[in-house]
Amino acid sequence: MVGRPVDFEVDDALQKLRRLGLVRQTDSKHWAAIGIQEALHLLDKTWDAYFLYAN
Repeated sequence: MVGRPVDFEVDDALQKLRRLGLVRQTDSKHWAAIGIQEALHLLDKTWDAYFLYAN
């Protein structure tokens, strides 16, 4: 749908991405995403850590 207003909390989203290590701040106003392969590895590692269990 074109022309629809969107309420999006950029600061919150950016902080979540930063906390996951998926973006890095390059200077006071700019951010950069990490590479896709690094992001996939990091997300896989993070996901696996949510389900730790003992045999």
